[in-house]
Amino acid sequence: MASIVGPVTLSISDVPPNSVNVQVSYKIRQTHHDIAHAQRYHEVVELIGVDTLAGEDQADDIIHLEPPFWDGIVLFTDSQQEFQRIPERTLPAQALDEDPHPFLLRADEIRARVTLTPLPPDVLFKESNLVVRGGPVIEPTG
Repeated sequence: MASIVGPVTLSISDVPPNSVNVQVSYKIRQTHHDIAHAQRYHEVVELIGVDTLAGEDQADDIIHLEPPFWDGIVLFTDSQQEFQRIPERTLPAQALDEDPHPFLLRADEIRARVTLTPLPPDVLFKESNLVVRGGPVIEPTG
């Protein structure tokens, strides 16, 4: 089964006047099984608002973005053992306000989560020629 190797790195930089550039970097490594079986994976990168720090509600929440930060399909080939992924998006700065409160100015604690979910194999089939047996035989006239 494929794995996410090394650290997952999140960087967020300001883009004036009111946006941020968000970049997540990580490596995906495949196995021989992935190649031999043409294994596909659903790859998702989510941004998480961290609320498990002191004074917060103790429940981390997914920051819902439309479209999602990163959502795609990975299919490995035999030409690469592993590869680097660096999905990147520019978002309104307000999209990362994971603790909205009209009177409190709190820092936003953000983390990225990368998920690889194996997909079932494609169903392959091919049909044979048609054979008709029994029933009435109609001779051509002519």
